[in-house]
Amino acid sequence: MIRRWTVLFCIGICVVSTIVTVRALETTRFEAGGASDGDVEDEGDSAAQTTSAMTRSQAASLEIKGATLTFKNINYTVKASTSNEELHLLKNISGYFPAGKLTALMGSSGAGKTTLMDVLALRKSSGKITGDVRVNGHTQEANSFRRMSGYVEQFDVQSPQLTVRETVEFSTKMRLEESIPIETKLKFSEQILDMLELNSIGHLLVGNLSFEQRKRLSIAVELASNPSIIFLDEPTSGKYGRSFVTL
Repeated sequence: MIRRWTVLFCIGICVVSTIVTVRALETTRFEAGGASDGDVEDEGDSAAQTTSAMTRSQAASLEIKGATLTFKNINYTVKASTSNEELHLLKNISGYFPAGKLTALMGSSGAGKTTLMDVLALRKSSGKITGDVRVNGHTQEANSFRRMSGYVEQFDVQSPQLTVRETVEFSTKMRLEESIPIETKLKFSEQILDMLELNSIGHLLVGNLSFEQRKRLSIAVELASNPSIIFLDEPTSGKYGRSFVTL
């Protein structure tokens, strides 16, 4: 009987010690605004190793191949939530987005800008969609288009427990082709961080970033997949001064 209570007491001590240790580490990391000092040094060493220029073959494997998106007579209708009436949200919309150029959709609030982007990016799962969408002259195919495109939502959806560098590197490792060497992927991540001026805050936790910094990070996460087409929903929200130039 005594032996059994002794074993239970030891197990209880181990569980309590583990919980206290984990809680203390989490508190330290969040109060510091990023990883612990040791982690920061390791990341700094890693950044120094990965910022060297890519070889020609590595750069070729990540060459961005732009795509021209054309659409004709796009219609999108949904049923009203309070009646059987059909709402015609998009009506005979036609246009094209040339490869390598920034094209802006402009209009008043509620004009359907995000709705049109969602339809073109195949993000609508309800309602009825008709019309012709082509990529470089070929009919849009769902699986291949999702692999070749990126979409930056209006609001931040990144994990607040990861650092900026961890977030971009995770996106690069998971979304680039498996045949690309991990070293090349990490170097590409550093290029993205440099381009959007996120390197100096690479060790900070996402949960401690400002709205403007989170917006840049969301763009970086999508660019890390090396997309041929990227959709950005209100990319200038919260930006000012130099932030516009960076974008």
